[in-house]
Amino acid sequence: MNSVLIVTVCIAYLATLLHGADFNGKKWVVLAAASKGWENYGDQADVYHGYHVVKSLGIPDENIILFYYNDIAYNTNNPTPGVVINTPHGPNVYAGIPLNRSYTGHDITPDVL
Repeated sequence: MNSVLIVTVCIAYLATLLHGADFNGKKWVVLAAASKGWENYGDQADVYHGYHVVKSLGIPDENIILFYYNDIAYNTNNPTPGVVINTPHGPNVYAGIPLNRSYTGHDITPDVL
């Protein structure tokens, strides 16, 4: 529960920083879920939500780096395969996640960090 709250607060703070900010150069965003498994559903759901937030602020995909295990959308416990929500009755935050521009599962190693 605490990690989900921290991630949510960080996303809100990030949105505040990026909205209307004047940067010299490119804006980069790194979003990471530091856990895996169905019991940690919220961690990955918040990263997916964060991706959509920064996209809505104009950050292009090539400047967003995602780290997540990718084991909840099609988990056997998921009653709606392929759908991940981060708020009750919320939208599918897994939709549109660029799988080809992410580090997922066993691809997350110290060599890529």
